[in-house]
Amino acid sequence: MAGDVVLEAITGSLFLCGAQVPQIKVTSTGVNTYGTGLLQTGSFILKPASDFADLFVLKTAASVACVDFTSSGTPRLAWLNGTDAYWFTDSAATNSARIVGSTGVISAGSQLYPGSGTAAAPVIQAAAGFLGGNGAPSNTLGNNGDYYFRGDGTHGAANLIWHKEAGAWVNIL
Repeated sequence: MAGDVVLEAITGSLFLCGAQVPQIKVTSTGVNTYGTGLLQTGSFILKPASDFADLFVLKTAASVACVDFTSSGTPRLAWLNGTDAYWFTDSAATNSARIVGSTGVISAGSQLYPGSGTAAAPVIQAAAGFLGGNGAPSNTLGNNGDYYFRGDGTHGAANLIWHKEAGAWVNIL
């Protein structure tokens, strides 16, 4: 585009500096950032190599992939090498969901709502959520229609599964 700088066939390295300190290094094999500074972009477009193997890969300083957006085969977003994935409801202060990379355990900050419908026509819903914990559930938790699974309950005492009805938890198993 007019006014843009186009770099082709980089054989050495291009350093982008701030106050004479390297911030970004561009080579024929990739882009490296340095330090703890902020790399800001409004948006960016990624054009994968002709084999479409890796659209975008984030690596550690030891060149170990930890985030991989792949476009070959089934598109995926992968957090690799045991890296946890977090979702936040605000500016990284309240953890609303987490996938533990080393175990695959998924946890939600509140209810977990299963979808309904089919894979071809999924329905996102906010009814019949699942909660869990130890001890009987407090009526301040959850919504009518939710289920609570008690981790320290016993089948003989019939206090394993609860259902919230009219604002109160009712033991059903």
